[in-house]
Amino acid sequence: MFEANAEVFSDRSLGYVQDTFEEFEREAADDFPDHELWTLAYDGDQLAGWVISAEEEDGVADTPWVGVRPAYRCQGLASALLRANHAQLLDHGITTSGIWTLAENPTGSIALYESLGYREDTRQPRYRKPV
Repeated sequence: MFEANAEVFSDRSLGYVQDTFEEFEREAADDFPDHELWTLAYDGDQLAGWVISAEEEDGVADTPWVGVRPAYRCQGLASALLRANHAQLLDHGITTSGIWTLAENPTGSIALYESLGYREDTRQPRYRKPV
């Protein structure tokens, strides 16, 4: 998961900072301990894509990680993973899922999320400055 996450997100200039393995492992264990809310897709022993969710409060989940490795993109995998994740959330009594993305994300995440029924709820400002 650590290597796949780094492959998907670290090649972008959108502010992603790669954690050490230990930081990644600690965050995953502390913030996403219920692995029944993780939805993973494999091609043999290769992790192809994932959706990681956690229950934030009664009936509400946060889904901060949605990733598909480049070789598996544009094949409907992200949609399938999110739909499967929604079913898992419902099985656990979670009726609302929150997800966030960057407006300038080049992978089309906004269109994907909107196609699955997500709607913009909050917009956070992003500041940049050349140094």
